[in-house]
Amino acid sequence: MTSENISFECAKKMWESCISDFAEIISSEISMVEKWEIRKMRVDVYSKDENGLKKRGGSLHKYFAKSELKKEDVEKIWSLFQDFSENISLRVERWRNNEKDLNRYKFEATNDNTDDSLLCSINLPNEWNKPHISISVFVGARYRQIDLESIAISGEN
Repeated sequence: MTSENISFECAKKMWESCISDFAEIISSEISMVEKWEIRKMRVDVYSKDENGLKKRGGSLHKYFAKSELKKEDVEKIWSLFQDFSENISLRVERWRNNEKDLNRYKFEATNDNTDDSLLCSINLPNEWNKPHISISVFVGARYRQIDLESIAISGEN
């Protein structure tokens, strides 16, 4: 979906649109998920690199909904997640470690070129879980637009 040569600001904007679209898809398909909380983003600033510039990356807005879903809903969301992720050329994985015993589901889609990832976590109700669904994005390290421009200028000299 995103290339390595776009700015952090551009990648952030693209992912914010994607995560919003996916939340809308889930809400339209699963009647139990209606009201999403949107939690703020955390931006990490990395150490200076060989160019003397610092890349940015981090967790974008997280969509979170308290919802008592059923296993059938989880399978429907898994199918939606696969379709959505494959349409934007991400590698998809389902982490099954905690599904059977804890009723916790985790789906992850990754862009191996940029380290961007989309994550969907679902907890079904039981004695260990507070039932919910969350969708989050991690944006891999990128330069700001102003830094890309300075690199391009210094490359011309």
